[in-house]
Amino acid sequence: EEIRYRERMAYPPFVVLASMLIKHADLNTATETAKTLREGLDAANADKECRILGPAPASIARIKNEHRIQILVKALNRKKLRDVLAIGLANAEENSADMRAIHVEVDPVNLM
Repeated sequence: EEIRYRERMAYPPFVVLASMLIKHADLNTATETAKTLREGLDAANADKECRILGPAPASIARIKNEHRIQILVKALNRKKLRDVLAIGLANAEENSADMRAIHVEVDPVNLM
């Protein structure tokens, strides 16, 4: 049952998944960084081959005075995911995103 659900919802092992976690003590900085990152990812994903979800508060929205916002990126193949992440991060950096706040994990073990 779980495997059918994962296939229907496009979760691993049927897609490659990246979790992008934006962590910052200041909520406005975290929110603006997440927004800028999403815009950079959208520009990198002009062909819409990847599915981008978020930004949204992480399932645990705050830990040790750090606000946490999450963006998920799903792709059918690893190369496409890698390209969208690289270009999206470069776009975000060009648009003054706080790159120190962005943490990227490909094939995350969990999304907490």
